[in-house]
Amino acid sequence: MPTVEPRTVNAYAATKPGLEVEPFQYQARQLGADDVEIAISHCGICGSDLHTITDGWGGGNFPIVVGHEIVGTITAAGSDVKHLKVGDRVGVGAQVTRVWRRTSAHYEGHVRYRVVLEN
Repeated sequence: MPTVEPRTVNAYAATKPGLEVEPFQYQARQLGADDVEIAISHCGICGSDLHTITDGWGGGNFPIVVGHEIVGTITAAGSDVKHLKVGDRVGVGAQVTRVWRRTSAHYEGHVRYRVVLEN
């Protein structure tokens, strides 16, 4: 497994409640045994992202980076990840479970696997 040490990540974050985001850097943790690192090529912003950055639900912890629906390519995989490999194109949805599934015909040609996140 490639070791991915903690490193600086470039992102966009809301630093206070509102619709504006700005360039932001943070330190990512070391890659765990069940983790994959994804180089993001596409990211959707949905209603829950807007509620989050405007603090519409209250209790916001700023600065905050949103965008939990992404497509990209795996650049590193933890030692316990057996069904995905570096170079696989994946899509990450907002579902709450811990299952990795082959994509349906709907995604064919776009992503090989759909990564389903756990909460």
